[in-house]
Amino acid sequence: MKYFLLLFLFPLIPFAAPIPPEYLQGQANEEYLKTLHELRAIFPDKGPPQLLLMLASPYGILDIQPTKFSSDENKNKFANFNLGAAGSIISDLEPNILKKLPEIVLCHENTCREKRLSSIKKMMNRAEKIDHFFNNNSDIKIVQRLDDSVYRINNAFFTPTVIIQFEPSDVAGFVPSAKATNITNLSTQPYANHTKQTNDLRNLMKQFSIIAIVKESNSLTNVIFGGISNNHWGIKISHKVNEQPRIGGTNSLGFKYDDVVKLSNTLYYYQTN
Repeated sequence: MKYFLLLFLFPLIPFAAPIPPEYLQGQANEEYLKTLHELRAIFPDKGPPQLLLMLASPYGILDIQPTKFSSDENKNKFANFNLGAAGSIISDLEPNILKKLPEIVLCHENTCREKRLSSIKKMMNRAEKIDHFFNNNSDIKIVQRLDDSVYRINNAFFTPTVIIQFEPSDVAGFVPSAKATNITNLSTQPYANHTKQTNDLRNLMKQFSIIAIVKESNSLTNVIFGGISNNHWGIKISHKVNEQPRIGGTNSLGFKYDDVVKLSNTLYYYQTN
């Protein structure tokens, strides 16, 4: 993670603003451009493709989410648009290559699906522990991990030297957004407590190569193993029939399930596309 730890050493460098699509007009577009500038101040000018894949992974700092969009169609369009715009900040990849990045995480063959299921089955007996964590830590909804010292808890991004707390933008609800606060005192609450609270969970994520875990409702937890843009894969821990993933249905981000395998009464493998 040496790349991420260098991000805070580089100043703001101007970049060309992308042409906004029809669903990103007016104040929403202004918020998005300000968000890109805020993130641009953090990152080096260019980095290797591997850096983009890490930072744009689900709930990563480049995975900007429009939490106030109401249309699932626009949420999906924005996810793909953002991959190109955010990708251009730190990568020299051609636009046509950026568009193909989601194909890396898509799986429609039995061989790759079985490989995923094999990885998942190794941690299935830990699902109860994950449920237990969120039931006992109701103030935590999102945990995303890049390494031991770089991670996200809710809308705060932690590094060894600074915590960046993002608030949703006013109109589109972008997270991350330009509404950012840098916290250099790492003992500040509730951040210090959140670090301690999630320590065991983040160790479990490290052990099983889990990228993010999100408590989507009181009875639904999303355990994400991989993904980029609107293409995710992982397992859902579902305790209600109406929240069980099904092919053709959508998740909380508006992304459509195109592969679902029932693993138990409460565990489901899924892929969105």
